[in-house]
Amino acid sequence: MAFNAKVLDDLRHQDSVKYVVLASPFRAHVSKDWQVQTPDGIVPASPGLALDMMRRTLAAVEEAGKQAVIVSPTPQTGDNIGRCLTRSTRLGQDPSGCDFALSDVAEIPRPADGVLQELTKNYPVIWLKDGMCPDGICRAMADGHFVCFDHGHLTREGSRDLGRRMGWGTMIQSTPVT
Repeated sequence: MAFNAKVLDDLRHQDSVKYVVLASPFRAHVSKDWQVQTPDGIVPASPGLALDMMRRTLAAVEEAGKQAVIVSPTPQTGDNIGRCLTRSTRLGQDPSGCDFALSDVAEIPRPADGVLQELTKNYPVIWLKDGMCPDGICRAMADGHFVCFDHGHLTREGSRDLGRRMGWGTMIQSTPVT
């Protein structure tokens, strides 16, 4: 919590920073199997608590004179997509065998999606599934690059290519700074 307070204090004094991008799997914030440190102590995580904490964070970012933009978690099945891609390329197999249907996305990110959906009422959210799964199939490889290196983290190349395809720079810069 002290680290977060320092980051917010630093933001207040960084005139060159206009946008703050918040990205996370958000799993720990919504799963009842996790606990969260709050000003009141350690409490069980829940979607309601996550929504409240996110709203507070976003308000603090705005109070610092910055515009917040949220990036959703990657669509996930629970499988290690990076391992699948590594295995298929080493064995000379078609990497499209690592693709998955958006309808097969695991329950893991769904509570987080509900929290982010609620936040879209007041804040911009970049939904990674829109770029990764435009036709309902989530591509494990795009433009010749692995998109993810494990079960849900984007590779550098995957992030760069996805950002270009989705126009993240334009999306973020078109968000008015309050």
